[in-house]
Amino acid sequence: MARLDLIFQSTKAKRVQVDSIALDATLSEVHTSTAQVTDHPVEDGADVSDHVIQRPDELDIAGVISNTPIEILGGAAAAFNPQRAEDAYEEIRVLKTTGTLITVVTPIRTYEQMAITSLVVNRDSVTGDAVSLSMRMKEVRTVESLTVDVDPAVLRAKPKKNRGRQPPAPADSVTSTKAEEQDTLLKSGINWAYGIE
Repeated sequence: MARLDLIFQSTKAKRVQVDSIALDATLSEVHTSTAQVTDHPVEDGADVSDHVIQRPDELDIAGVISNTPIEILGGAAAAFNPQRAEDAYEEIRVLKTTGTLITVVTPIRTYEQMAITSLVVNRDSVTGDAVSLSMRMKEVRTVESLTVDVDPAVLRAKPKKNRGRQPPAPADSVTSTKAEEQDTLLKSGINWAYGIE
């Protein structure tokens, strides 16, 4: 059944599409969604979701693009294009090289804002003119910064007042007592080390 779905892409089934490029056959899809959980204890009653960080989704696809795709559209097969596989490969390579964010459609999920991080193409005597490729894609999360206007009067600092020369503040009695205790302990330690009583 799976092999028939790969060969005869029915109109009911969603085909894997990378940006504007539809794959003729999908050999595998690996959908990865992970989260990082804190290693530290969480206080009882705290919102645990604050301690779980969702990581960007990743998608691995292995598929085939040929020069003669089999598409059943009203009983007619798609036209032969001797450059289709090579053109599709070049378009995917440019998407990866330029870091273009793309949409990827799979039968189970549509991914937005994906970047191609890896592209591997295998060509051998079995694949012929077709392009057998493996791609790894990762979600890119974007944020929008917000700017606000601030009244310049609020930002202006108040001028410093010149108070003239000020006498030094007296030492705190607690601070001087601690210093005296430390001094006495230090002298006792030195005397003990040298055997002085």
